[in-house]
Amino acid sequence: MPDFQRVSQRPQPAGPPRGQPPPDRSAPRLDPQAASKIIRDGDVEALIQEAQRLAPALANERLKSAQMRNIFGEVRRIELLASGQNAQWPSVLRQLRLLKPKLAYLGGRERDEGRAGRALEAVLVPAIDQVGGEPEHFRRFVEFCEALVAYHAREAREGEAQGRRGG
Repeated sequence: MPDFQRVSQRPQPAGPPRGQPPPDRSAPRLDPQAASKIIRDGDVEALIQEAQRLAPALANERLKSAQMRNIFGEVRRIELLASGQNAQWPSVLRQLRLLKPKLAYLGGRERDEGRAGRALEAVLVPAIDQVGGEPEHFRRFVEFCEALVAYHAREAREGEAQGRRGG
């Protein structure tokens, strides 16, 4: 009979699971407290400040404008479910939560694309987590995404003007 106690006492390997890259501590992230201020409290100044801080960092991670627009297109599609008198809020929340695997897929891509996808995931997932069950919180999430897209587009244009790729 095998000695299960001894097997379970093996030291666990440090770092990420096999096949996954180590987390990049320098990658842009949305702090959960900042996400709460933006989404739950509706702090417009925090929204602008974080979007201005994160957009250049996302551009530096080589996040392409097309990748940003694809995710924002999904957010807009979800927003259509939330609009009007026949808003289907449970479906809105479900679709919003399903953005997380899409972001994870972007992060699982190869080389620069994966790094950019992981950075976008680290920015948007904390914001998604703050939405909860309030339609107003979802509206604020959409506003945050709009600001990120706007500032990222500016950064991508400036980067192209300076000869840097990112658009």
